[in-house]
Amino acid sequence: MNLNNFNEFESDKKRLLAAIHYSIEKYCDQKTVEENVKFTTEFKQALTMITYNQA
Repeated sequence: MNLNNFNEFESDKKRLLAAIHYSIEKYCDQKTVEENVKFTTEFKQALTMITYNQA
């Protein structure tokens, strides 16, 4: 992978993470604390499964 492709990949990754963060904030703003705790727990479990290719 050359440096330009790597920089483009990192830039795309940052934009994607920013979009995910914004979406989660907007979702959680409309929910109760209990719903947010449940969502956060399930989201962390999903990320763990994706990270370790178990999804």
